[in-house]
Amino acid sequence: MKRKNKEILSADKLFYKSDLKDKNLWYGIVLGTVVVGIVMERIWRLNKKNNITDLKQITNHQDISLYNAKEELIILGKNNTSDFFLRFKEMYPEFCEKLLQIKPDLINSELKFCAYLKLNFSTNEIAGCNKVTAGAIQIRKNRMRKKLNIPPGKDIYLWIDNL
Repeated sequence: MKRKNKEILSADKLFYKSDLKDKNLWYGIVLGTVVVGIVMERIWRLNKKNNITDLKQITNHQDISLYNAKEELIILGKNNTSDFFLRFKEMYPEFCEKLLQIKPDLINSELKFCAYLKLNFSTNEIAGCNKVTAGAIQIRKNRMRKKLNIPPGKDIYLWIDNL
């Protein structure tokens, strides 16, 4: 009987050890899965953060490029070079098209004048670029206002900018 009890106890111990090993294996698998999940989540967050940073850098680079191009255009306009209007049409291709839809018989000098207004050149700046008086520029503004049917109370700069 003692021998039988010892065998039963021995079998119970083996079963217990086997059960313990299975539980430990199970806990190990669960713990491993949780750790892998946490690591994957961290990697995903880092990638997301890096992607956002990359997008911000690209956007900043594009903003800087656009700013530099606009500054270059303003310098060309102030120097009244022949490249000014060509470069303006490259940067704002739809601007002249919209003006011509409103008034199809606009000539290049009038479109160029509107380009100065689009870039917010003051009356005196436009006068200096074109070597005419500020009064002559004011007259051109009034003529352009009539040609484009801009209401009298509306700021011509805002109207042109909103085209």
